[in-house]
Amino acid sequence: MNNGVPVIRYQKRGSICHGFARTFFEGLPGSATTSRIPIRGADSCGNPVRIIVDWGCVTVTPLMYQRTCQCLLDDLMPLEKKVYEQTCRNCLGAESKRRYLMDGEDVYWCSCRHCFLAQCVEELSVALKKLHAYHPGLAQGVEPKANLAELGSAVRASPEFRERQVRPSLHIDACARLVAQYREKRLAEVWEVEQDIAVGHKPLRKNLDGVRHLTRDAAMPRPVRLRLFLLLVAASNTDELKEVKKQQLIRDGGLTPDAHLFANLEHVTRRAGSVQRYSTASAQSERSTSASASSAATNKDPFLKQACMLMETANRNRTLWVGLSLTSMERDHAMRPNGASGGQNS
Repeated sequence: MNNGVPVIRYQKRGSICHGFARTFFEGLPGSATTSRIPIRGADSCGNPVRIIVDWGCVTVTPLMYQRTCQCLLDDLMPLEKKVYEQTCRNCLGAESKRRYLMDGEDVYWCSCRHCFLAQCVEELSVALKKLHAYHPGLAQGVEPKANLAELGSAVRASPEFRERQVRPSLHIDACARLVAQYREKRLAEVWEVEQDIAVGHKPLRKNLDGVRHLTRDAAMPRPVRLRLFLLLVAASNTDELKEVKKQQLIRDGGLTPDAHLFANLEHVTRRAGSVQRYSTASAQSERSTSASASSAATNKDPFLKQACMLMETANRNRTLWVGLSLTSMERDHAMRPNGASGGQNS
């Protein structure tokens, strides 16, 4: 700790992190300016406090779907009260169901829930193989010619072995079901098209081709088709996506029974073509300021550039309203001297 002031670490790419770190630093107790930001839970022993400002996850989140085990489980197979139900066969060959709680007491859940699905499957398989290698007799079954001592050892170790085997087997079963749904719903292709529509850097014709390519398949689940069409309608300008074309898309996609959902969405995101908010001079000045801010803030940061495009698209189409926009932060950063923001906006 430097004279009682916490150490702030931030990414050195782009300028938003630097500006935010400076604003935050100026508001800390013990700095040159008036203390405005209290530190709660500080170490009473005077140990250094480290604050990490990392915008990497924030900029990627709107664009890259989080394909971690927990995110996929919440989206594709939401658990009721964190209880996972597994269908298996008992020793008699009959089907039975087991219920297990996935929480902080589950070691495998804590270690794998933030991992990508492929990594999670690989690590769980390795853990299960290690367990079987440690108990080869129990994993493959006790031989009929086993002596009394071996049988007694197997009986004593069996409950512990089963308990240790159940957990990795449970998570492998959950991952297998996630992979099956991932492939069945063609989510890799769907998410790519969704991100293109949300960012808005492709023309409507390209987005229409992507949506039609996916929804033309009769095997595509209806909820997936509905989600794609709703996103396309919400992110498209009414000058381009006319009502006649929208109704044709609904009929071609077999979503006529869900037409009321599109009407409800239209009430929320109603637009009448392009809306001119300012005069020509002010609009040109704003575009110039926004362009310079984007150029300064997106230097060597492709994810931030795409996130800014997403925010600008949302602002232009009146589709989304956000409390804290990256675009406005960049604009404030560029307009203030030395890239510093005022304390009132921190």
